[in-house]
Amino acid sequence: EQKVRAQTDVVVAGASILARAKFLQGLEKLGSTLATSLPKGASKAVILAGKKLVSEHGKNILSRLSKSHFKTNNLVLGIE
Repeated sequence: EQKVRAQTDVVVAGASILARAKFLQGLEKLGSTLATSLPKGASKAVILAGKKLVSEHGKNILSRLSKSHFKTNNLVLGIE
């Protein structure tokens, strides 16, 4: 059953908090592996970090790190 504002349920809220923490830990670990900061979202900082990674590792690095159908991916590659 789907529910609007499901995070009002303490179990769903707890799962959301744990998932977010795991995501942030994974992002930090991946950034350490690549020796760079990996900002979240679709900001100018994300685009700059993406361009830096592409220049250092080639454009195929994006397929390991991002969703290729998002506009930000195209901005990093200079397509849009």
